[in-house]
Amino acid sequence: MTEVSVSMQDVADAVGVHRTTVSRALRDDPRISEVTRERVKGAADRLGYRTNPLVAVLMSHRRAVAPARFQAVMAFVTQGRQRGEWAGLAPSFRRIQEAAAARAERQGYKLEEFWTGGPPWRPETLPRVLIQRGIHGMVIAPLRETQGNLELDCRPFSCVTIGYSVVSPDVARVAPDHFQGMNLAMNRCREFGLTRPGLVLAEGVHERVGRRWLGAYLAATTDVKVPPPLVMDAFAPAEFRAWFQKHRPDVILTARPDPVRAALRGLQVKVPDGVGLVSLEADSAGGVAGIDQHFEKVGAAAVDLVISMLHRGERGGPADRQLLIEPSWIDGPTLLRRVSPPGKGGNAEIPTRRACV
Repeated sequence: MTEVSVSMQDVADAVGVHRTTVSRALRDDPRISEVTRERVKGAADRLGYRTNPLVAVLMSHRRAVAPARFQAVMAFVTQGRQRGEWAGLAPSFRRIQEAAAARAERQGYKLEEFWTGGPPWRPETLPRVLIQRGIHGMVIAPLRETQGNLELDCRPFSCVTIGYSVVSPDVARVAPDHFQGMNLAMNRCREFGLTRPGLVLAEGVHERVGRRWLGAYLAATTDVKVPPPLVMDAFAPAEFRAWFQKHRPDVILTARPDPVRAALRGLQVKVPDGVGLVSLEADSAGGVAGIDQHFEKVGAAAVDLVISMLHRGERGGPADRQLLIEPSWIDGPTLLRRVSPPGKGGNAEIPTRRACV
């Protein structure tokens, strides 16, 4: 007996809508009302309609290369007290938001900030506002504090958070791969002949990345004698100077290189001649060697994940999904290569580029 395949047109005829409406409804396109989407999905289930995966791939490609038309608003939820305040808290925040807005626009969405640190919105009332405006996709930005809860009901939304600061609601998240970033930094230091790396972190930064930098550092130094990590509540120059003079690292890895530079200057220690310096959140314009966490890719990936969840009709998470963005190395003038000349003992410094603090 020949099996009769059900077409999209068959579903459209059964519901009494256009075939384009069926296509959009099955992808949970926010331009189609929720009532119509449910009717279309119900008819598709009854008739046994199945999406042709080859056609789906082709249409996805056509939508990607075609100029995107406006589809809907996507919420970007921050803890700011007014529009734009959150992005000014840290360069990485600004990079994330700008990249997310650009990717949303490219996909036909407008990324609109909803700040919850002051009027007119509060976390507990914001979902009702978004539903009334027909907004179904949401990106939750990193919190101001190290880690915390946001009293936000995400169940009606396709929702993704960025980083590890949002403990609750527990939803899908996109983050830099901090563990791999530390591994990359340690490997590059070894390539430069630096054998006594010292890790310096503020407690807030340490917790914000879920202690992943410290975990990777300890895993990479289990068989090597290195300075003990210095984790401070806040950067304290006197505590840093005492640690440095006692343990004498040949390179310092830190997320905040500027206060480290200033403290080394007080000790009359030059970078990179006296000690190397690696930033765990470097950028090409910063003048410090280190790890590029690719915050632009993080912001764009969060938007892409929300859109894919919208198309699949996934709401409230799912919490078991995590996307890590691969870091890369940025060369800079804050490292000197130290190698042993052939046939001689000891270390000789071969400067690749000289610089001082």
